[in-house]
Amino acid sequence: MEKMSIEMYISQKEWGCFKKIAEMCSCIEVLNYFTSDGETFIEIARFYSESPGKVIEELESNKKIIEFKVLEINGDTVTVYIKYNSKSFSFACLFRLIDFKKYELFIEDPIEFFENRTIIKVVGEKKNLAKFKKFIDKSFKTRILEVERYIPHKISILEVLSPKQRETLLKAYRMGYYDIPRKTTLKEIGKTMNISDSAVREHLRKSENKIMKMLFGKD
Repeated sequence: MEKMSIEMYISQKEWGCFKKIAEMCSCIEVLNYFTSDGETFIEIARFYSESPGKVIEELESNKKIIEFKVLEINGDTVTVYIKYNSKSFSFACLFRLIDFKKYELFIEDPIEFFENRTIIKVVGEKKNLAKFKKFIDKSFKTRILEVERYIPHKISILEVLSPKQRETLLKAYRMGYYDIPRKTTLKEIGKTMNISDSAVREHLRKSENKIMKMLFGKD
């Protein structure tokens, strides 16, 4: 089996169901979501924001939410439980009409949402992944980021990074920033991500620091 990481670009119309909250965040991760009757949805979501308090206020004031609980606040991240009865509010609403079982596929959590795009990791046989990619290309502008062998319960060192740090580090690696000699610059990386070169430098510095601590310890 293979795992295909796909970047999907989201139109303003599709983004509208959670645009206001998403604008406060650098990234939203849907860690888990499910429904028992097709009408009531439950999600565990993690929000990365410089203003987590405002994100909580926005969620608490949303009339579509039946039940809301803050599970954890850690620096600039807040993890919440939300229950609601409107499909249009779901952070995973873009995928509610996609029958993954039809293609004998499943999504590896989390689903990552950014300002105008989302990254999903779909697992299945190579031929089924190709059929699925052809299907979603009819509705979305997509780009394959990576295809790799699927290893269940594989623990990645990248899991210690925030979504933005992880995305920046992988982008830098794929563009040849760590090659000798370097094939790209911080400015060029930032241009592809719509962020400044100083933001790229900061994300890479924090990423490298976390990885080094994980490998060699804090001392």
